[in-house]
Amino acid sequence: MLSHTNLPGEGVEFDVTITQIDQPDFVYIQRVPPLGDKEGLALDEDPTLGEATAELCQLELMVQRINQPDYFKNLLPLTTASRGKFECCSWAKFDSYFILKYRGFMRNQKTH
Repeated sequence: MLSHTNLPGEGVEFDVTITQIDQPDFVYIQRVPPLGDKEGLALDEDPTLGEATAELCQLELMVQRINQPDYFKNLLPLTTASRGKFECCSWAKFDSYFILKYRGFMRNQKTH
């Protein structure tokens, strides 16, 4: 799941949320379908919206599960990370666990 998300074909508009911009031509997006009765901004039909919504629902359920009390009680923390693997991390700012895909370590970068 989520190793590759299908996107609409070239030239088809679809709604996203931009979560980070590293360079003018390198951005991170999240597929966020319009919520409730709100309409999206894209005018084109998104043939992959159903699949993206299902993936987001699965991911949300996973995040809820890993944030249950004592979920990690019997698990040892990782001492190494492997490129390309999905892992859980604690984000103290939000007092919550998140699922991430480890891409690599960036040297000489400040952490926040």
